[in-house]
Order: sequence, then C-alpha cells, then structure tokens
Amino acid sequence: MDEQIFSEIYVNYYSRMLRFASVYLINKEDAENIVQDIFTYLWGNRSLLKEVRQLQAFLFMLVKRRCIDFLRLKINSLASIGSLGEIENRELEYKLYSLETLDEDNVTDEEMQRMLHKAIGQLPEKCRYIFIQAKINHKKYREIADETGLSIQTIKNQMTIAIGKLQTELRKLLPFLTFVFGKCLCS
Repeated sequence: MDEQIFSEIYVNYYSRMLRFASVYLINKEDAENIVQDIFTYLWGNRSLLKEVRQLQAFLFMLVKRRCIDFLRLKINSLASIGSLGEIENRELEYKLYSLETLDEDNVTDEEMQRMLHKAIGQLPEKCRYIFIQAKINHKKYREIADETGLSIQTIKNQMTIAIGKLQTELRKLLPFLTFVFGKCLCS
C-alpha cells in the first residue's frame, strides 16, 4: 500500500473512528491515542490490508477491540489502587459491557439502513423534512429556512428534536451509525 492510499484511508476514517471511540472512552485524549495507535499499526502492517475485503468493518473491529482492551485495563488498574469511585466504576463497566455485547456481525448495512429509514419516517412531518434536507441532502439551515419560510432558530429546534428522537429510537445502533454514516446523526 502506498502513502496516497493510506492517506485516503486516514482522511476518510479517522474522524469516524475517533467519534466511535469517544462514545465509550471518557477522555477524548484516550480516544485520540487509540485511533492514532491503530493507524500506526496499520502503517506498520500495511501489507495485511491487501487481504482485507471490507475495510470499514475491519477498522470498526480494530477500534472496538482496542477500546475493550483499554477499558479492561483501566478498570483493573484503578480498582487495584482503590481510586475508582462507585459511580465511575459502574460507568466504565457499563461501557465495557456495551462494547463487549456490540455484535457487528448481527447487524447488516441493509438492516441499519432499514431501521434508520423507519425511524426517520416516524418523525413528525416538518421535523422529518428538515432533517432530510439538512442531513441527507446536505442543505444549510439558511437554505432550508428560505425554502420553508421558517426562521433559522426554528430549523435548529426541529433538528434538535429530530436528532433526539432518532437517538432514542436507534440507541442500540448509534455506535454503528456513527461509524458507518459519519456525522449523520450529529448536529
């Protein structure tokens, strides 16, 4: 693999990988370190990438495994020195459990698309229209406001409602959606 291909992979996946790791790791710096370590590993083992059939799934699996390893190590090291509070311990254990039970093999891209479209379809009409225009058609809030005759603040409010409802509806899939669709559910 040459530098240009590696650079394209970095540009296309770094922010997705970071967002995914950030969902599970409390400290953003830890998430950044994990993602950087993965890219260092990939560069050092770039000959292996020729055999990878689904790059996105492979990268997702690497981030997931590194986050699991990190959380296990953190829980064990903090518990051994007794500096882990009850709430912090529960939060870390919950995040670890969530990652360990996250089964990317049981959710296909088609199933994710279907569930996302179903959830979008359940939004109130105005909310759905604004969400589709902003996140799927990539229109700016100003354009949507001009088209609909609504204020920019109303557009922002409707987007907040849409994202909140979608996050609630798709909670189980949020890590996948964050990774697969990038910023799709982010404001």
